Amino acid sequence: MQSGEIILPKQRLVLGLILIFIAGLFIGLSMR
Repeated sequence: MQSGEIILPKQRLVLGLILIFIAGLFIGLSMR
């Protein structure tokens, strides 16, 4: 399972963008 600990920069960037996108949608729906 140690091989799964290594995360490529691109994958990290994509995960970060997805988290920000989901957070943005959640905040947008809450602000309505």
